[in-house]
Amino acid sequence: MHIIMNPPYSRNLHLKILREAMKHSDDIVSLSPIRWLQDPSGKYKKNSDFNKFTDICERISDVDVIDAKDATTMFGAEFWNDLAITHITKAGGFDYANFWKCFANAATYAIIEKIGKPVYIDKTMPSIISEFGKNDNLPYWVNCPRCHGHIGKKDEFDIVPMKFELSLNKQDKEHKNVYFATKEEAENFYNSLRTKFYKFIKKCAFYSTANVFTGLPYLGDYTHPWTDEMLYEYFNLTPEEIKEIENEL
Repeated sequence: MHIIMNPPYSRNLHLKILREAMKHSDDIVSLSPIRWLQDPSGKYKKNSDFNKFTDICERISDVDVIDAKDATTMFGAEFWNDLAITHITKAGGFDYANFWKCFANAATYAIIEKIGKPVYIDKTMPSIISEFGKNDNLPYWVNCPRCHGHIGKKDEFDIVPMKFELSLNKQDKEHKNVYFATKEEAENFYNSLRTKFYKFIKKCAFYSTANVFTGLPYLGDYTHPWTDEMLYEYFNLTPEEIKEIENEL
């Protein structure tokens, strides 16, 4: 039996349905989101879909990626991530190494190693999402929206609005706020998220929109500004890695 499917796009429901389909066929073609495979930092995330659905990974034989911008035009709906036509067979054999090279080069992988590993594996550096709601008695906070930016637009990789006033002390129904004792600290935190460094992480490293703050490191001290140059030095980036960031954004 052959199966052609376009399962619902709700979190990883499409993978759960695909897993069930694999019980009934050794030849499946599925149109579904591909972020879970594009993310070169997936191996660092204990609960990533890449690590949860290894049985699917082993049976993928081919993947044709549809760019999010093209998918939006083709299907008349707004897509935040790429889609893919994925072929599942009994033998599998997909070449992940070459696939990932399309999304990240050596410098990108090195940056992921320096940021993703301490955040996801060693737990030696907190992510911004871990700070949501802490010290909510403090008078200033920055709203960290679930999603921001528009596919194919200038603000595609922005993390917060372009104006500080749109982030300062704005209510969020999901309480995705980081709190500070002073307005200056709040603004320094906000400005750090406007750097090329942080936008690069969103663009190339973690492929997450709904949970982008999971992969963004929290620096702790925002009593002073954080510039790109300071962040490059803080994370000990090499000239090649810095060049990669500067060229990408």
